[in-house]
Amino acid sequence: MWNGLVGVAKETHTASLGEEVVPRPLMVPPVRGELVGLIWVRPLNVGKDALAGIAEPANIAAAPRCG
Repeated sequence: MWNGLVGVAKETHTASLGEEVVPRPLMVPPVRGELVGLIWVRPLNVGKDALAGIAEPANIAAAPRCG
């Protein structure tokens, strides 16, 4: 599973760079020690929206610890 997730991330980043687009940040969250998928940051706008968009995945990372 890990190799598949890494492969998808690499392919996406390579394609983005080929289109002269900055790849969005990526997170691979574990739940109880198991990888559950890939989460990309939503499309961002310059300024405060970018800060909020980059911070939002922290809520996903913290969710397993809160439940």
